Amino acid sequence: MSRPRLPHEILLAVGGWSGGSPTNSIEAYDSRANCWVNITNTIQKFALERPRAYHGVCFYGQSIFIMGGFDGQNYFNSVRRLDLKLLDCFEEPPMSNRRCYISTCLLGKYIYAMGGMDGHCRLKNVERYHVEERSWEIMPDMNERRSDASSASCPVLNR
Repeated sequence: MSRPRLPHEILLAVGGWSGGSPTNSIEAYDSRANCWVNITNTIQKFALERPRAYHGVCFYGQSIFIMGGFDGQNYFNSVRRLDLKLLDCFEEPPMSNRRCYISTCLLGKYIYAMGGMDGHCRLKNVERYHVEERSWEIMPDMNERRSDASSASCPVLNR
């Protein structure tokens, strides 16, 4: 029996809210075939994870990092790494804060976790994860509490 092959270049839709509750479904868009494929069962350990929504997702190396989120009752500080080459799921060190509606972004070798909600209030704190060292560092707070925000990293352009 052979494993399903991931397409060469893909877009991934990971988790979220579907049909009135959180889902752990992963769909991949294959740009060559111009179609979406459900790959949830390809990573069997992840298929058994508690479904979550309102989490952050970043890609680094050959892995997707899924950070925080909400399962309908619980707010998470956990981090899951999905290795797309090995097609396996691993637990990474947790964030300091529980966060849903989190904003995540990759900058260099760091994944930044910004704002969100811990179940009681909106957050203005920021922490970053050093992917290679597998360690978290507290960063200066943002000026405003915020959740549901988006983020992007922007390289400095030489003029």
